[in-house]
Amino acid sequence: MGATAAFLAKVEAEVRALEQSSGAQDAAITQLPASTRAFCEAKGRLYLAIKDINSAGQALHAGDLEEGAKYNLKVLYPRARKSKGEVTGMGTTATTTTTATK
Repeated sequence: MGATAAFLAKVEAEVRALEQSSGAQDAAITQLPASTRAFCEAKGRLYLAIKDINSAGQALHAGDLEEGAKYNLKVLYPRARKSKGEVTGMGTTATTTTTATK
């Protein structure tokens, strides 16, 4: 039992496509101003640090699901929809309701 030739060909094609898109992205990044590149790099490091903190918090509270759930990436998406009709933004919640008319 091993990978079929068709599967290996598909994987190789996907790898080549990723390499090409990565090369194009690298070329585009070099065209950005130095301050923009520095900002993007700092933003990436911050994202990875937040993920590390969340992982540590979840591990610390592994026995308490409610406490562990507080360590997530929601801080990165403050305006993401929580549920249908409810939008959360920067510490406030606005809920919209619709009323049926007769």
